[in-house]
Amino acid sequence: MPAQHDTMTIVLGCPGCPPLALDDAARLWVQLPEKVRAKARFVQYGPMQVPGEAAIGQALADLLGKPVAFYAGVPVGSPQLPTLRTVLYDGRLGWRPFTTELGYEPRSGDETPLPELLSHRPPIHGLDQVSPAVYWYSPDAVVEVVQSGLLVRPPQDGPSSAAIREIGLDAAVHNLTFDAADEGSASRMRLLAEDLLARLDEQTRRMSRVLPAAALLAERARPRVAARALDAIESGHPAPVAVAAPPAAYLPAAPAALGIAAPTEVPGAIAAPAPVPAAVPAPVKPEAPAEPPVKVSAAPPAAKPITQLAPADVAPAKPVEPPVAKVPAPEKLPAAPASDKPKPAPAELRFQETPGAESTALLPKRGADKERQWLRKSLGAEYGLMSNTVARILSEHPGFQGVLSTSSSAEVLTDAVAVQLYLSPKGSTIDAGLRRGANGPHVPVARCVVAGLSRLPSHRGPATFATELPPSAWPLLDGRKVLTEWGFLNALTHPSSAVDGETDVLVWSITGRRTKLLEPSEGGVENRVLFVPGTSFKVLETRKPAAGARGAVLLRELTASEIDETGRVANDRASLDELAMNSLRQTVQTWAEAGEDLVATVMDEQAAERFGALPGLA
Repeated sequence: MPAQHDTMTIVLGCPGCPPLALDDAARLWVQLPEKVRAKARFVQYGPMQVPGEAAIGQALADLLGKPVAFYAGVPVGSPQLPTLRTVLYDGRLGWRPFTTELGYEPRSGDETPLPELLSHRPPIHGLDQVSPAVYWYSPDAVVEVVQSGLLVRPPQDGPSSAAIREIGLDAAVHNLTFDAADEGSASRMRLLAEDLLARLDEQTRRMSRVLPAAALLAERARPRVAARALDAIESGHPAPVAVAAPPAAYLPAAPAALGIAAPTEVPGAIAAPAPVPAAVPAPVKPEAPAEPPVKVSAAPPAAKPITQLAPADVAPAKPVEPPVAKVPAPEKLPAAPASDKPKPAPAELRFQETPGAESTALLPKRGADKERQWLRKSLGAEYGLMSNTVARILSEHPGFQGVLSTSSSAEVLTDAVAVQLYLSPKGSTIDAGLRRGANGPHVPVARCVVAGLSRLPSHRGPATFATELPPSAWPLLDGRKVLTEWGFLNALTHPSSAVDGETDVLVWSITGRRTKLLEPSEGGVENRVLFVPGTSFKVLETRKPAAGARGAVLLRELTASEIDETGRVANDRASLDELAMNSLRQTVQTWAEAGEDLVATVMDEQAAERFGALPGLA
């Protein structure tokens, strides 16, 4: 950032750090001489503590009781003619905003004043400016510079133009919106907007999307995901939302994947989907601006906004049950000490259905970049706090020290944050949504968790937990020899008295992941093993509980090579079944001899509730 001779630039916050309090900025401001304040400009560089959903500039002006001015990004380049670039969540530079400086006045009463457009850069060369920040583009249309980007509209305003002026800047994407007076002229305005897009500089064009004004309002009108995503995950009942997705020509995804049928349609609402964030491109070398910023006065007034929709990608194959070799039953399973807690009445069980593409946690073929960006944006300031903790943990682990210094460090960190979020009490309802095949904010979180687990050490050998099965479960197990779990399966490396149930489930694990490294400080389970959604298990043996004897369900995790492209499972693996059974029998004997010492795992009640779900049943 260049040092400008006549302007003090005050940079607020730091990416990845705890949110900065407004009081800190205010304390600096009041110590500056009045003549310095007059030309000073604030830049938001990292997370800030802002009450409600107010813009940071408005919140600071209200706190100080004085007007303040903000750059719309970070000034880079030469001190004489700096270029502004937006700041992405991790501190990388984004696109060049057309609005360059915004002024904020303190509120008077309950009404929030619209920010004043202090300066801007022209959309393209050669356009005549007809009023502040408004340029003639064709005999029937003008281009207006607004906070969110550019607005193509009729000369007398469109029905949504005033509301568009209220929408703030998105650091990751330039919104080139069009507003038509009626349906008949909508195609004309879209054509002009697409023509304008083709004439923008290459760097801005790559970070742009064209969409109707109504679609952008719909995207912004619902309560911000960043403020409510965790509440929705925690409650397990996310509200239906809708998404305004950009045309495929301007973002690297197909229209169907973004939730719209065609570029000309304005998307409606669907039940409980997961929002898709805009892609974050790689940083581009700063370049000198095409023209100096234009000083203007206030922008026109405002109106109220409108609602937001989601992705769909991968469709897993449904496994077919093969015949299974007969295996001898284990002689004895270890019994955990009885619990004093009253046992709830068992519920009726059924097989989980294969989820749809939009609600599975399996990683899409395109990767999980969109889900990672959604998670970072949704967690907001909390992501900064969690990522600091996780980064410190990973930096102390030899296996991650090299990775954190590479270009993929942001992916690694985001996935690790997702794993820790899942393991915390806030992630306790994610599995229920996955097993129901429901769509919602738990889906992008779960996909990030799956990516994060792939970097943790695997557990090869026995894993176990206790469960309470209703009578209806046993006929289901006898009738199907392959179970596919669409949530995360939580198991332990050895039995625990904290997990109740009259039936012991033992799993021979191949790809289960040890989560000790990322277990949260509160509610963590040191010897947890997690199996990712979509894992299939072969039923080796079942035994109902009887007087003086515990029930047992013995499973073997199936490898990818045992399931072909049609979902059929190989039936010639009796040797693997026998090997797994012998190992489980030997482990059972070892656990039985260990007795009380083995089952003394420390686990709070809330954490214990994550264990006990039989894979494949809901």
